[in-house]
Amino acid sequence: MSETSLRHLSPQTRPLADKPVEARIRAIRQRRWIAHEPARLLLLAMQEIFDQPQSDRMTGLLLTAASGMGKTMLLKTFNARHRSHPPAEPGEAQYLPVLYVLMPDRLSGTSFYHEILRALGAPLPSDRRISRDQFRETVLRVLQAVRTRVLIVDEINSALEGSANEQRAFLQLLRYLSNQLSLAILCAGTPEAEHVLYAEPQIRSRLHHLELPLWQADEDLQLFVNLLVQSYPLRAPSPVQNAQLLRLLFERSGGITKTIGDALERAAIIAVQSGTEKIDLTLLRQDAVWSPFAATDRLPARLLKRRAGCEP
Repeated sequence: MSETSLRHLSPQTRPLADKPVEARIRAIRQRRWIAHEPARLLLLAMQEIFDQPQSDRMTGLLLTAASGMGKTMLLKTFNARHRSHPPAEPGEAQYLPVLYVLMPDRLSGTSFYHEILRALGAPLPSDRRISRDQFRETVLRVLQAVRTRVLIVDEINSALEGSANEQRAFLQLLRYLSNQLSLAILCAGTPEAEHVLYAEPQIRSRLHHLELPLWQADEDLQLFVNLLVQSYPLRAPSPVQNAQLLRLLFERSGGITKTIGDALERAAIIAVQSGTEKIDLTLLRQDAVWSPFAATDRLPARLLKRRAGCEP
């Protein structure tokens, strides 16, 4: 197909439009980052945290978002922009300016120390008798060696599963690392994450609270939809610049990024398979677009679970 006929696609996507159906479906299913306006503003805030001069009281962030809003992808995008650098001198540790750590399911013993060392690619202490304080000092030395400036702690709401003492000890550890290493703390989680910080006012006072809000049927959502559809290798323009279509997406998704993305992905796949090659209002009204299980009506009954209780 000519370049002129594919102007509705992003420049990176146009070469894929000539590919066979299966190759295009694989491309549609790939995870992608869409630089929409709310995410751009949050990335700027994260960069300000990174750029601040080091001091004995570093300013951090608490980022909250409903499940499915793309919070983790946003954090990993920021993390990828600050990739590690190889050692400048022989024997010197690599430079790891930003460290992304996922909270353990349970705050018990030294579980969070384990997650930090795993994220660093550092070996875990072999002596099981090592004390919690010794473990903490090991983590401190490694973070100091790689010169980490920002520590990202994702899914911090998981700390709510721990006891009050465990939550307090965890937050005191974050404050200790921030004080000792002059690093900024970037915590992220669901809206419940804010309750974790109540146990430690000193760390709470250092974290500015920002929120990735639910989408509304407005120009920000329209731009996000436009950019997402332009990344799908469809051979015909998709008339998605439409207030009625935008309202449908908003109402069916509840403003959740993942639900919107999944629906548009399924719509794009249907458009390729059917040969219509475009996403429009008629297509987005189909049940198959909104339910990944729409095809189950055609499955043999023996493969399905009963609605009232499960088959053995």
